[in-house]
Amino acid sequence: MGPGMPSLVLASGSRYRARLLEEAGIDAEVRTPRFDERSLDEHFEAWGVDRYVVEVARHKAASVAGDVAPGTVIVAADQVAVADGRLLTKPLTADLAVEMLASMSGRTHELVNGVVATVAPVGPVAFAVDRHLITMAPYDIAAARAYVERFEPLDCVGAYRIEDDAGLIDAVSGSGRDGVIGLPLGIVRSLIERVTAHTTAP
Repeated sequence: MGPGMPSLVLASGSRYRARLLEEAGIDAEVRTPRFDERSLDEHFEAWGVDRYVVEVARHKAASVAGDVAPGTVIVAADQVAVADGRLLTKPLTADLAVEMLASMSGRTHELVNGVVATVAPVGPVAFAVDRHLITMAPYDIAAARAYVERFEPLDCVGAYRIEDDAGLIDAVSGSGRDGVIGLPLGIVRSLIERVTAHTTAP
């Protein structure tokens, strides 16, 4: 954040999102949300993916709002993969990661980010949805297992990382690499500007 701007908190336990902000030169304090990401899974079918990712991100932001100084800008995000209408999250175990990757071989799925910015404690909220189509290369289960054993993508939605450059991904369309990783920086900047417009006005 620039001189005179409110401080920024990233409400995320993701080292990948924190690294994206750092690489972009955006100074932010990182706080892990006190919110179970899976607690809203039962609503996915009724809400649809757009509302789902925004609601999860909104709950993440709200969970840290009481712990920061008034006027602090909070940014939170959630990412899911959707294949054939099925929600794919973080596998957490190697067996689930291999199973998830095998189910996507040679197929196209969607990565969807919900991004929320707000001002603590109960300031304005702005949100956006960012989506990508990811086409996986054809590979067999042995290749999927070898990838999981080498890269251990257990904390990654869809059980893969684009930055691994392991040959699993055939094509990507969307807003950019940062969005695939989980935090579309152009959207983050735009949302911060929207919620701080009144805060920084003379």
